[in-house]
Amino acid sequence: MSIIVLMVFFGSLFFGIKMWKKSRWISFLCFGPIIIIIAFISYFSYHFIYKTTPDSLQVHVEKENNNFVLNGVWFR
Repeated sequence: MSIIVLMVFFGSLFFGIKMWKKSRWISFLCFGPIIIIIAFISYFSYHFIYKTTPDSLQVHVEKENNNFVLNGVWFR
């Protein structure tokens, strides 16, 4: 899977640079997959690093008639 992603990345980069003088619109379309790959890598790396612990959760329990209501906030 990573080989396919690298091939798409470098292929898009190569054809985007090659088509820059001929047509800017086609060049931007070639750079599109690069932007998508960078966005996915950024998204997954952010969520891999971002961690919350159970200690950072503050929960308040309230009883209203026969129902229990939980209100809570995550602190980072």
